Amino acid sequence: MQKLWFATRKRAWLSLAVVPATPGFSAAPLAQALAQAGESHVERVHLLDAEGADMCAASRMVEEMRSQVGHGHCVIVAVDSLLQNAAGIPLLLAADACLLGVQLGQSRFSHVERTLERVDASRFVGVVTFPLPGKASDPL
Repeated sequence: MQKLWFATRKRAWLSLAVVPATPGFSAAPLAQALAQAGESHVERVHLLDAEGADMCAASRMVEEMRSQVGHGHCVIVAVDSLLQNAAGIPLLLAADACLLGVQLGQSRFSHVERTLERVDASRFVGVVTFPLPGKASDPL
């Protein structure tokens, strides 16, 4: 996770949205692990879990994200796949950068393509791949 933290930091950001390409795949474990890795390098990393949020909750979370950034904290927010829940779109648009999670053997290229089209591919700092369910290897 330390390597991933530094890889994402090649582009300056104070808020990072983590989004899975595949509906039903959770970005929360990745966001949490990344926040823990980042806490040893910055004073405070605030984690927001927006999975399952509706548009009203997403709007409140955008304000929370901005407030935390205004206080000098880094913020990492986990959202649902945009193909599953469009409420993540405002969070991705409000974040300084985005990170895409792809589950090997489950994510289709069309999932990735449609996700990138909904937000703008230039907002993404990278893609993290995860092994097939049941495999014990670390994310790449």
